[in-house]
Amino acid sequence: MTRTHQIDNAQIFVAGFGFRQSATIHSFEALLKLIDLADIITQIAVLADKAHHPEFRRFCTKNGFQPIMIDQHQITAVHTPSQTHASRFYRDTGSVCEAVALCAGGVDSVIIRPKIISDDRLASCAISSSIDIAV
Repeated sequence: MTRTHQIDNAQIFVAGFGFRQSATIHSFEALLKLIDLADIITQIAVLADKAHHPEFRRFCTKNGFQPIMIDQHQITAVHTPSQTHASRFYRDTGSVCEAVALCAGGVDSVIIRPKIISDDRLASCAISSSIDIAV
């Protein structure tokens, strides 16, 4: 992935991912193509129990990212703009991808690109920023 924008070193853009076990590298790559901010992502976040998923690791390696691992207990107190029954039932949060993006972004982070779902419906992604910007 090529990063062409100059980013203030204090500003963090986190792509948070949630996904099913059957997700593939193509699921993750398709999401990056759908996000018009993909070239300014500075970090990737995922739940710790998903961080070693082989296809997710391939995706991170290919794109030069070391994922930030977020523990399940960290996301339960995070309010997310999106709310889904499955995320609430299985993970005790409204949206896994939004919650991990917010946790990794820090206390002042906000969601700037709400959850999007891959075409194969196996993965989701949201973008948080440490600075609230209009996009």
